[in-house]
Amino acid sequence: MQVDDVPNVVPNTTPNVVPNSMPNVVAVPSVVTNAAPHVVTNAAPHVVTNAVPYVVTNAAPHVVTNAAPHVITNVAANDVPNIAPNPHPVYPVETDLIFVSGTTRLMLTAQRPLIRSVIHDAFENVRLYLLFNHAFPDAVAILSMVKDCLVEAANSRERMSSIRQRLLFDEGYVTNMIRLVSHSTYM
Repeated sequence: MQVDDVPNVVPNTTPNVVPNSMPNVVAVPSVVTNAAPHVVTNAAPHVVTNAVPYVVTNAAPHVVTNAAPHVITNVAANDVPNIAPNPHPVYPVETDLIFVSGTTRLMLTAQRPLIRSVIHDAFENVRLYLLFNHAFPDAVAILSMVKDCLVEAANSRERMSSIRQRLLFDEGYVTNMIRLVSHSTYM
């Protein structure tokens, strides 16, 4: 049964009353005035250089005037002197050694003309070394002697400068060249 169904009954209403209201009270969000976030531009992470100390007095956002970012001029990016040679330099094809197909064997007749001429000059240098310096070198001395003879042979002509560079800085190349000159060292 509803109130409207009952005759002569007036529903309970209170006019002009606002529930849970308090007069003259305004809700204000908490606001901090005269302060701004600390922002540093044009600086590396976690590093502030050449900046004025952060002082705020009745100012709007933090602005540093008359301060330029720390810039080093006349220096190229990644300009580091190359003290060591490149571990994987690109050498001309004429300096590559040619192996027998499917093996690790080298044949002098299969090599390019520049390589063959260096090897022939190294043969002569080894012969002269054995005649005048040390007729019966031990195994350790043979390796260093043959390497020196190869480098000297590559120094003899300007066209062979790339072979000389490769002899000085590529250990695998030197090892294979020594095998061509001295049969007794690695066979």
